[in-house]
Amino acid sequence: MHRHEELARREIELIQAGDDEGISDLYASDFVLHHAGRSPLAGRYTDGGQFLDRLGELFEGGTVQRELHDALFTDDHAVQLASRYCGG
Repeated sequence: MHRHEELARREIELIQAGDDEGISDLYASDFVLHHAGRSPLAGRYTDGGQFLDRLGELFEGGTVQRELHDALFTDDHAVQLASRYCGG
């Protein structure tokens, strides 16, 4: 398995486990995340902490589950195709 695919899959596992410290350890100093769509999470994030703070705001007190459908990758990038489910 390619290193970037492993990282994309590991991030989903850590989010489901609520392990913010473990997630932060995955993010590089030049972190950039593009969350497509029109959801409250949509946007461009250039800092892992900023993204985790936003997740915390949106899902405080509830649970978040993300189902990974596939991880696409190159030697420079990884893309997750995932569904997000929220509940209380």
